[in-house]
Amino acid sequence: MTDTTWNDNLIERLKRLWASGSTAGTIAQFLGISRNAVTSKARRLDLERRDEKAPMSAQEQMDRFAEHLENGCSIPEAGRRIGVRETRSREIYRKICDGLGNQAR
Repeated sequence: MTDTTWNDNLIERLKRLWASGSTAGTIAQFLGISRNAVTSKARRLDLERRDEKAPMSAQEQMDRFAEHLENGCSIPEAGRRIGVRETRSREIYRKICDGLGNQAR
């Protein structure tokens, strides 16, 4: 693990990017440090907290997943696009297929 040495210049750049609405990941890439270093320093500097996205409902996950499949995404890629891992992607896919099978009856 590497320690980030925070200097005045780096802190000012962090503050400016944070205030502009850049994500922690984007800031980390730009500054050449880890995302965790960015979020930890932002918390220590008492920078304004970011609103977290409300989690998607199971139905919303299935709907968005299905849209991505219809647009030609693979199962893993559709999952990545809605922010779930491959195991969860396959679960959603099975539920969608089960639902389609029930509609055909």
